[in-house]
Amino acid sequence: MKNYARLDVSLKEISICVVDEDGDVVARGTAPADPARVGVHPTMIHQWKRALLEGASGVFERGGKKVPEIDEEQVRDLHAKIGELAVANDFLARKLKPWTGK
Repeated sequence: MKNYARLDVSLKEISICVVDEDGDVVARGTAPADPARVGVHPTMIHQWKRALLEGASGVFERGGKKVPEIDEEQVRDLHAKIGELAVANDFLARKLKPWTGK
C-alpha cells in the first residue's frame, strides 16, 4: 500500500501529514524548524519566499516565454574555442594513430 506525505514548512515549525491511497490519515505531527541548524539564515528564507511570490505566476502563463538574449561576443568566443578544440582533437588523432592501430 502506498503512502503519501505532505509537509507544511514555516520558520517556526514543520507540520507533517501522511495519508494512504484512500486519503485516510496514517500519521500526523509537527517538528520544530531550525533554519540556522542547516546553515540557512531566516532572512534568506524570507527573500526566497518573496521571489517566489513575485515570480511564480510567470511559470504558469501560456505563451509568455521570454526569448533568451544572445550575447554575440560570447557566441564568437565559444565558436573560436570549438575551433581550437577541433584542431587539437584532429592533431591528437593523427599523432596517436600509430599507437592505436586505427
